[in-house]
Amino acid sequence: MGDTSSLEEGHIELEARVSAEVNAAEFQAMNGLLKPLALQFYLERFPYLQIVDAASTIKDDISKVSFETSLCDWRIHQYGKVAMSASAGEFLFCDGLIDDGFRGEEITGFLRFRGEKPAPVMLYGFLGKILNFKIKFDNIEAQFDAKSHLEIPGLAWKSKLAEEAEQIVSLTPSKVGNYPIYYPDKRVCGHLTVLEVPKALPRHGTLMHQADITAKRMVQLAVEQDWEGIVVADGSQRMKLVAWVAAKALQIPIEGVDYNDQYDACFDRVMTHSSQHLAQLVKNTKVKSQVSSKERSGGNG
Repeated sequence: MGDTSSLEEGHIELEARVSAEVNAAEFQAMNGLLKPLALQFYLERFPYLQIVDAASTIKDDISKVSFETSLCDWRIHQYGKVAMSASAGEFLFCDGLIDDGFRGEEITGFLRFRGEKPAPVMLYGFLGKILNFKIKFDNIEAQFDAKSHLEIPGLAWKSKLAEEAEQIVSLTPSKVGNYPIYYPDKRVCGHLTVLEVPKALPRHGTLMHQADITAKRMVQLAVEQDWEGIVVADGSQRMKLVAWVAAKALQIPIEGVDYNDQYDACFDRVMTHSSQHLAQLVKNTKVKSQVSSKERSGGNG
């Protein structure tokens, strides 16, 4: 009995010490006191990757967002056919209070009107949860008239606005999908993506293993969609490295990965100890250009 009590006390003491060290590290990070190497350690605990087609231009339409789920159930966001991003779990954007934002019965989106042509913003809502639009007019006299209202035809929703500089209107999304938000005169002021309520992050091995699987799938999707090459806009170092290894195996150009000699050494290790995984990746990748070539050959025959 004494041994059990002693073990519990030791456990509590260890937990308290670890908690204190984590709190101290957070304080140091917030105040710029954390050493770069230590900061890198913490950043790698939040893996993410953002990639763009090397042939994309500012004219490409990225307003349509679609989703692909990796084998470890991370959600890959696809913006049109020219950009992708992913991080642990289902969603990319939160204010840090992820539990409050997802578990509560209400969430808030922000719409701010500046000038005559509002710049469209992307908002997220959840099926069956109240969504509050917090609206702000920079110039109420110039931007408001008697017909001012917000409308989402796809959700059969319309709300009249009051003549106030700041106000809140609400709706409860009834179905999943992507919907434009209209301001008077059929002007689009935003896009609302309604999703199922998020589930807890599934467990498929370690967080690093999940990040590896997702990075490889993103590169695979880029090849399948006939990207000219991959430009890594941003990402954690681990996912950049795995994307580079996958890109080399699938023979698609990639840049923006902070390349160094360690990358080649890593690729050699993978080829020595896990070449079957890369071989399977190549085998499972559906290359559109190859499919089209085969179809043309068959047609000519």
